[in-house]
Amino acid sequence: MWNSRPWYAEVIARWSGGSASRIIGELEAGASIVRVAEDRQVTRAQLTRAVKDDGGSIELYEGVLQTLDSLQERKSLIGIVSNLPGWLVAPLLQSTGIDKYITATATPRAGVLAKPKPHGIRRVLHEMGRDADARTWFVGDGAVDAEAAAAAGVQFAWASYGYCTEAPPGTTKVLKRFEDVLQL
Repeated sequence: MWNSRPWYAEVIARWSGGSASRIIGELEAGASIVRVAEDRQVTRAQLTRAVKDDGGSIELYEGVLQTLDSLQERKSLIGIVSNLPGWLVAPLLQSTGIDKYITATATPRAGVLAKPKPHGIRRVLHEMGRDADARTWFVGDGAVDAEAAAAAGVQFAWASYGYCTEAPPGTTKVLKRFEDVLQL
């Protein structure tokens, strides 16, 4: 739904006095946002405050809100499965205004293991009252997303506009832009 790396890099750099471009490089190399912040002594409280105060300035991919409106009009259920901690995901969804479109969210915690384990997808499906079937899609941009979808027994659509540059094994459909989810 967004490329949060530049925003997180700016926030972490502001609190730590570090270089935003260096932080972006670490995030692009696969480092965890939480780990990068911890390594620079940026606390959970500081990150949470930044998300609540300024998370709405994260630039959404083109067409996200219009597409979510269309999905809502169709009465499509939308779930979020993230490997970020819930204390970061919830305020981020709220500050961007995306929370009003989301039926269920799963983040790693006891009993809900991080992707590529299927626990998050299964949890979201359960909360939405859905079963995994050929009509159920999981959209993601990386290999762990594709692996989680396969393990959960749902179709995988690769968001080619996201972080990874090559379609992971198990990709059923390639999305070139966010609004392509309307074709699923």
